Amino acid sequence: MPNDPNELPAAGQPGVNIVNGQIQITGDMGTDNNITMSVGDLTENGAALPINFTQDAQANGESATTNFVVYDSLGTPLTVTMTAVLQSTAPDATTYRYYFNSEDNDGGTTGLGTGTITFNSTGQVIDGGTGSFSINRSQTAAISPMVVSVDMSGISGISTTTAGSTLSMASQNGSAPGTLSSFTISTDGVINGVFSNGDTRTLGQVMLATFANQQGLVENGNGTFTDGVSAGPANIAAPNSSGAGALESGAVEASNTDIGTSLVQLITVSTNYQGDARVISVVDQLINDLLTLAQQTT
Repeated sequence: MPNDPNELPAAGQPGVNIVNGQIQITGDMGTDNNITMSVGDLTENGAALPINFTQDAQANGESATTNFVVYDSLGTPLTVTMTAVLQSTAPDATTYRYYFNSEDNDGGTTGLGTGTITFNSTGQVIDGGTGSFSINRSQTAAISPMVVSVDMSGISGISTTTAGSTLSMASQNGSAPGTLSSFTISTDGVINGVFSNGDTRTLGQVMLATFANQQGLVENGNGTFTDGVSAGPANIAAPNSSGAGALESGAVEASNTDIGTSLVQLITVSTNYQGDARVISVVDQLINDLLTLAQQTT
């Protein structure tokens, strides 16, 4: 820690140094950045070293910390810790300093970046609402350095009666690798894919064609039509726009047949057929009988 307990460490000052033959570990301000070391925490080639550590200064100051995960270009998850500590207060403004650290940063250093964010007298961010830091990925095949932008404009500086402050990440646009598991089509034709990692991405857009003279379309079989000379040029538009209809995803066309009425009609037709067949049979028998009698008289 700095000599003055109210002074923040300069950028890049926190770390491990050897001063007068002693190993000195310096951290950032804020109670959430307090460093504790015990015998055995320091190792050499996997073996614990019997070294006692003495804490010269206790971490102090209002602070809050949170961990969140970001993903590199290959989808590898990287854990980042963000800590914010109270730096200064004024009658109409409060300033916090934040630090980003990550054990996944290649190159031996965990510090990623620092900056300040200032709130006005109503707790709204007036300066430092955006920040960025880089993570070195030189030991992997991913893009390096990986630049991460952070939007902190939604943080509020409202006082609370509970002890301490809180930080949390609302959302992020990175994701782990995933495969397409399903998709949906909305009424306006937008195709949204649902992936195994929980992401939903827009895959495409279904377009519809309208014609000035629909009667001029040429039947192509299997319920399909092609444009004809008298149909006019095709007007391509998204569903629900420019006179195009809406789409019904996953719908099956219902039958408009009244099964009860059709069954009654079938029975009626069958009965009439049987009656007609009997009349024909009787007439045919009568004709045969008449022909037989006519032959006998002659």
